[in-house]
Amino acid sequence: MKRNIIIFGLIFSVIFGCYLTPAPEAKAIDPVTIAILTPIAIKAAQIAAPYVLRGLRNMAIAASKTIPDFINLFKLPVGLLLMTVGAPFGTFMRGCNYFIHGLIAPFKLSWHLLCVPFAAFKITR
Repeated sequence: MKRNIIIFGLIFSVIFGCYLTPAPEAKAIDPVTIAILTPIAIKAAQIAAPYVLRGLRNMAIAASKTIPDFINLFKLPVGLLLMTVGAPFGTFMRGCNYFIHGLIAPFKLSWHLLCVPFAAFKITR
C-alpha cells in the first residue's frame, strides 16, 4: 500500500509539477543592441560557414552508410522464405546468407546512426 502511494505521488508530482512553478520572465534585447551586434554576427557567420558546410558534408557521407543497412533489413524475411519455402528448389544456402545479413543489419544500422552526429567533427571513420 505504501509503495502505491509513493508511486502515485511521484507520478502526480511529475505531471503537475510544471504547473506549480512560475512562468519564466521574458527578457527582450533593445533594438540598438541588435543593430550594433548584427555586423559582428554576420562576420562570425561568414568565418564559420566553411566549417559548418564541411561538417554537414561529413554527416551526409556518414548518413549514406545507413542505406545498405536499410536494404539488408529486408534480407531477413527474404532469407527466411528462401530457407523454408525455397529449400526444395535449391535456395537454402542463399537463404542462410540473406538471413545472417538480415540479423546483423539492425546492429550495423544502429551503429552507423549513432556515428552520424560525431561525423560532423570527423571523429568516426
